[in-house]
Amino acid sequence: MIRVVKKILANITEGIDTVLTLYHNLLKQGIEVIRNYDTIEQIPCFPDELNQVWTNLVHNAIQAMNNKGKLKVESQTQ
Repeated sequence: MIRVVKKILANITEGIDTVLTLYHNLLKQGIEVIRNYDTIEQIPCFPDELNQVWTNLVHNAIQAMNNKGKLKVESQTQ
């Protein structure tokens, strides 16, 4: 059986915020989160896959900072 997956419209900053919420307990122990989001319209994408990317990036950042420091997250349009 072949499964056809289509892109759907999603707000990427909502996905990033979801991941930051999931990591809230780790982040509150010494990491200041700075959010700077441009207003971005929904884009056609695979939001679950993007959320996995955001998860990996946040997780790697937490490890690299040894749970102390500033995590700056930005989005912008071109």
